Amino acid sequence: MARERFASEAPPHNGVPGFCSIEDAALAISIEDEGGKIDLNAATEELLRDAFRGLAGLGPAQALAAARAVVQFRTPAIFGAAAPVAGKPFRSKGGPFQTALELDQVANLGQASVQAILPFATVYSHVDGLDSRRAPPALLAALLGGSREQIAILAAAPFPNSLNRNDTRFPSAYSRDVAHDVFMVHVEVRLSNGARGLSETIVDFQAGDGEFYILREVHLGASRFSRELDTMSVPELPQC
Repeated sequence: MARERFASEAPPHNGVPGFCSIEDAALAISIEDEGGKIDLNAATEELLRDAFRGLAGLGPAQALAAARAVVQFRTPAIFGAAAPVAGKPFRSKGGPFQTALELDQVANLGQASVQAILPFATVYSHVDGLDSRRAPPALLAALLGGSREQIAILAAAPFPNSLNRNDTRFPSAYSRDVAHDVFMVHVEVRLSNGARGLSETIVDFQAGDGEFYILREVHLGASRFSRELDTMSVPELPQC
């Protein structure tokens, strides 16, 4: 694991964690550029299909069906009300995703597929591709045609890795220059008494209305760095 320590330079925005301390608490902080993720409202059917194949392990037909279900969810209904969602107590939204967390409302999309895609999905890049230089490692590997084993390893433990972000195998149809102004900040805390805390915050630095930034979302996420925090001594960590 690359244990980058915060110093005077700006922290990286590719998800590499930094470790520091506040009083008796050890913190792990990582920052991800939302421009490196798949925008659920803008992504092409082909990009969604390849993501479901690589990240969720779906076969070609299943991956295509999942991609089309996402597109159908976000597409406004032209005639009448939106269609019912099989097995769920609501109808298709028939409008754009407001948060990636709405993936669990997509018809015929199983929970395993939702959990596989969710860490790599966004609604804030507003482009139909992504910036491979900022993509989470597992997503980059999936779109480079990596093996299921490699993708699973990178999803569970992204760093360190030997991925080449300028790999020419990255599909040119998915490569986009994205404005780097929306970030997801992942914070985990371990207190000396063993208590823990975790949060993920979406921060938008191009919010307008005279604001320097706006917090778009704040929610819980899955732990990523608890193992590393358990091995660290708070007095040896730099202050945050």
